[in-house]
Amino acid sequence: HGLAHSWHGSKVFYKEIKEYFSHKFKPKKEEEKYIDQYSKAVKMLRTSKDGLKMLPFSFFLVVPFAEFGLPLYLLLFPNSIPSQFISHEDVEKKKK
Repeated sequence: HGLAHSWHGSKVFYKEIKEYFSHKFKPKKEEEKYIDQYSKAVKMLRTSKDGLKMLPFSFFLVVPFAEFGLPLYLLLFPNSIPSQFISHEDVEKKKK
């Protein structure tokens, strides 16, 4: 179950990054500027935050045997997990 959730989260993250860059560099028509501007802005902000959250995880991939420090890192910084990799059950637990 955890592996499938991670695979799905990776696909969603890739899709959102692709959409972020295509939206950021695409010329806008005047009437397109205001159509769901707020929802796109929120999604782009979340995607850019998730991209920045992924940078420290690259350290654990590059440095040999650093993955043994990953549980300690997640214990010290629990909000460092990107939003696509957090299950709905964990979100509900945080709300309570």
